[in-house]
Amino acid sequence: MVSMPAAIALMVNPRGEEFRVNSETDGNQRNPTVGVDAEGNFTIAWESQNQDNDGYGIYARHYTTGGTISDEFRVNSEQDQDQTNPAIAVSDGGNFVISWVSDDQDGDGNGILLSSMTLEQALLRAKLREMSVITASWVQIGKTRSTGMAATIR
Repeated sequence: MVSMPAAIALMVNPRGEEFRVNSETDGNQRNPTVGVDAEGNFTIAWESQNQDNDGYGIYARHYTTGGTISDEFRVNSEQDQDQTNPAIAVSDGGNFVISWVSDDQDGDGNGILLSSMTLEQALLRAKLREMSVITASWVQIGKTRSTGMAATIR
């Protein structure tokens, strides 16, 4: 993690121009959260409306100090209802956990879930998402659900 004086210096002395993080622009993208590792690499997570075809979902993107940017990737595996309010923590080595609130996933109102990833897993998930988006119908918990797009990654 970046020390508090370093974090304050970044806020007072920005390193560049503002830029858009999300590639999806339909619906709302909101409630961003940022985690920074010891080298200054950072991961941003946010909630995106209807990008997963059912309410809000949690998405993220990773940036390195060298300018490398990962593709946007979905963090939550459950797509029914809303997944909202992401929070992120990043280790000095760049591994991270993202937590969020999920509607009815635990069977009784809101539940708190989290996903823990190494940087390599996050980058692989982003790359696979880009390569594996397909048109499909699938059966989920006894009901048929058809959509225009479905990611094969869970």
